[in-house]
Amino acid sequence: MFANPLALLLLAPIAAAWILARRGGPAALARLPGGWRRLVEPALRGWLARGAEGGGARRFGLVLATAALLSLAIARPIVEGGNPSDYANFAGRALVIDMSSPEDLPDHRLRARRLAELSTGVPVAVVAAASEAFTVAPLTTDPNYLDRYLLALSPEVMPVDGRSLATGIAHAEALLADAGTVDRRIVVFAAGPPPERPVRVASSGTGRVLALAGGDAEAWEDAAGAWDARVRTGDDLAAIVAAHDRDIARRLGAGAPDAALDLGPWIAGLAALAWLGLFRRRTDG
Repeated sequence: MFANPLALLLLAPIAAAWILARRGGPAALARLPGGWRRLVEPALRGWLARGAEGGGARRFGLVLATAALLSLAIARPIVEGGNPSDYANFAGRALVIDMSSPEDLPDHRLRARRLAELSTGVPVAVVAAASEAFTVAPLTTDPNYLDRYLLALSPEVMPVDGRSLATGIAHAEALLADAGTVDRRIVVFAAGPPPERPVRVASSGTGRVLALAGGDAEAWEDAAGAWDARVRTGDDLAAIVAAHDRDIARRLGAGAPDAALDLGPWIAGLAALAWLGLFRRRTDG
């Protein structure tokens, strides 16, 4: 994978220059500079151009090679190492379930179970949100463990009623922070009408997703903005998990040398060698 894939666009003009040089032939690279035409007799220009033909082609090739290698170094190719699905103690997902609507709770439980099954190797926790928030299950990679708690989750086991999804998000933030999780994702399962005056939750660097089973996504935009969350509608759980997995892989590649090999410095070294080749001169013995 590439940490900066857009840098690969720099290869396009380099390839275009190489194609133009190939079409122009060796003579295109052996033309004397304009100043030489005033200093060299016409009879000698052809001889000098033929003598410079080989060196000009070599230097031009080294220039293109140096530019191509530098473009690849900027793109930062990364080779993943170890087990890429082993995210324990590095990443975590907290699922916040809206407990205010009993008729929607079975669907919330079903979707939470599905997301836990998709979260291979990533610890998942469950938070129940009413007027207050409670930890239903701490971070775990065992979907069966979560399933037992989800099956028992019902309005009857909640000590309070009401609705405050902002409190649930803040509780999930604290849960992930207490666990020392580096790459965090909070998924809020909600349905029905949005809160009229959503309480703002400050940004923290945690990715937040508002997963709506249905309803009007535009009506939830104000609440999502107050919670710094992205709105997802329908059964789009696989996309939520895949997006978080990509973020985890990028962060592992950027900040964990033991988890991935960054080829950028090595390619930059090759570019330096190609650049030094431009100063090589052949001496006649």
